[in-house]
Amino acid sequence: MKCLQSLKSSNIKKLAMSKLTQSQYMNISKKYFQDFKLSDNFVEKYKNRPANFGFNGLGELVYRRTYSRTKKDGSNEEWYETVRRVVEGTFSLLQ
Repeated sequence: MKCLQSLKSSNIKKLAMSKLTQSQYMNISKKYFQDFKLSDNFVEKYKNRPANFGFNGLGELVYRRTYSRTKKDGSNEEWYETVRRVVEGTFSLLQ
């Protein structure tokens, strides 16, 4: 049971960060996490791909209501934009 407890995501994150931030990797890992951005070319591949939200339209309703943020121009994010925001935000937490 102790083995399973040690596999919690918080423990995995701590272990990964301790390894990445050891003296020889510290500057590289901090810079990588701090500056991480998905490239526009990568994100563009998903711009016109339909997202399969499922549940006969209910999934999309929940996404738009709950997760899609309003952009500066007043429109709401599309799925690919939300994924980009979340992925980049997750990497910024690893700093």
